[in-house]
Amino acid sequence: MKKRWIFSLMAVALVTLLATGCGTNQTTADSSTSDAKEFKFADPIKLVITHGVGGTVDTAARNIAPYLSKELGVAVVPENKEGSGGRIARAEVFKAKADGCTILMTGMPSLQLGELLFDGNYKTTDFTYIGNVTGGDSGVIFVNASSPVKSIDDLKKLGEEGKCSIATGGGFGSSDQLLSMMLRKTANIPHKFVPYGGDGEAVTAVLGNQVTAGFSSLSLVERFKDQVRVLAVYANDRVPSWPDAPTFKELGYADMLSDSEIGIVAPPGLPAEVAKVLSDALEKANADPEFLAWAKKSNTGLKPLNAEDYKKEALFVYDQLNKYLPDLKAEIANQKQ
Repeated sequence: MKKRWIFSLMAVALVTLLATGCGTNQTTADSSTSDAKEFKFADPIKLVITHGVGGTVDTAARNIAPYLSKELGVAVVPENKEGSGGRIARAEVFKAKADGCTILMTGMPSLQLGELLFDGNYKTTDFTYIGNVTGGDSGVIFVNASSPVKSIDDLKKLGEEGKCSIATGGGFGSSDQLLSMMLRKTANIPHKFVPYGGDGEAVTAVLGNQVTAGFSSLSLVERFKDQVRVLAVYANDRVPSWPDAPTFKELGYADMLSDSEIGIVAPPGLPAEVAKVLSDALEKANADPEFLAWAKKSNTGLKPLNAEDYKKEALFVYDQLNKYLPDLKAEIANQKQ
């Protein structure tokens, strides 16, 4: 009888452990005088990464993880779940248990594009936003340094004459297609969209005068600083490395922004106290001197945003993309025919 009683207690304990999944502790500060509880993680946290090892999302994840772990007091374990442009990883985390033990490192605007253009099995607006880490690598439009095109007005004139072609490293459905659509619909610059197999190939096409101009990231174009001329930047402010290049905002196109951002989200419905612990820890990790030293040494742009500001940014990008969605889908459909 005694053995059966002990076995029953063990079974109940096992069921309880399995039900809780990722372990957490909630310690009462003073149960006799207060109901306030301090949430703490007890087991490792899985940080799912949308892309493969060595990419920009992976690099950001693996370099912030140790400092996030330091603040949370448990291991933060990066796990690459690549495929379908990040949609596989996002769908997995979107459906994960909302206990904070599975979180996602992802980039924007690919987060929004994955849902809107390709019917990703997740909803951008429903994720729990923890905070942003890296960013500021704005999109730019550039030409060969020897090109007679000196400004956006020059490019527009060529476009109106049907003589403008723009190279890009991303194909249809990429953020590069979005930049192209913005240029056509908002800045009224007609052009032929010419996708290549990668940013390197697109830059080579511009340097070889095979196309009029190119789209790329600021960080990549800076490697060819003496060979190219940046006409405009998709950002709020001018960049120090190209002080003479105006932003599209300055040119009168305030909606033409393309800051690439990489941050952390969690499943929908994450309890507020858990989300706060994660977001507070990320804010401290973002400010860790060793992390800042790594970013400086690696020339990684940082854009730390708290949970509230990160969500606002994500929803702004989501709304902006919706403006171009019908045209983006139509262009993709025409390409498949």
